[in-house]
Amino acid sequence: MKTLGIKLVGLALVASASLMASGPRVTSALFTSAQNEIVAVETPPLYSSKNPNGGMAFEIVKAALDSEKETATLTTYPIQKMVNYYVTQEKVLAALGTNFKLSEDEKKSVISAPIAIFAERYLYYKPAHPKGISWSGKLSELKGLSYGAHNGEDASAYKKAEIKVLYGESRFLFKKLKTGKVDFIKEPVLSAETIIDANFAADKNEFGIMESAPQKSICKILFNLKNPQAEEISKKFIKGLSAILQNGKYQAIIEKYEGKTALSSQRVEEFKTLWKKELLK
Repeated sequence: MKTLGIKLVGLALVASASLMASGPRVTSALFTSAQNEIVAVETPPLYSSKNPNGGMAFEIVKAALDSEKETATLTTYPIQKMVNYYVTQEKVLAALGTNFKLSEDEKKSVISAPIAIFAERYLYYKPAHPKGISWSGKLSELKGLSYGAHNGEDASAYKKAEIKVLYGESRFLFKKLKTGKVDFIKEPVLSAETIIDANFAADKNEFGIMESAPQKSICKILFNLKNPQAEEISKKFIKGLSAILQNGKYQAIIEKYEGKTALSSQRVEEFKTLWKKELLK
């Protein structure tokens, strides 16, 4: 069995303006000799090179592949643009995430499969909105406000509701929220807690939750067909994920990060239903 490897590629790699203008040109071969490299945006505890197990999403992928005597390495990058580049232009095995903005041609070059359902909440900064942001769940009620969307996120519904949209990665969206550049953002509960604890501990209580039903997003793995092993390994992944859903390993990973709660159990059951539909495609 191949060994697990996790690597974080820092911001220094993308400092050059000319580099970003033409797309990142630093290949994965410079960072790891591993054959089955998976890439993601550094977003602890969902996908993280700082976590010895790679974070919740990568741990699910690793468990699924382990059951089929396969595994992979994780490399995280600071921005979604780099992740999209590597999974569409290079030969990495796959990418993890929720916000992939791919062209129709690029969609034909990947095999997509869901791996988890993330619970999300809308957040605002209390000093900017002392009375809170009240709404019943209809975006039309937020007309005139500004929303911080993740890079690659489909924000067309917000724009249709005449909500101004600014884009960024998670950690920068929280900064925009605090400085008043955006009025509200949406973030998975787990990563929101981690970002606030790590970067805004002093005013942790100043971040408020907009009262509405919890949102959900689907985390996916995109297997890159430019990698000669991608199709074969994707089949092993599908078989392996089905196995860990049945033997309880999947739920154990979710509970490790979210705790053993009724909500986490409910999301596992929802994912099992989603997975059954996926297998019928």
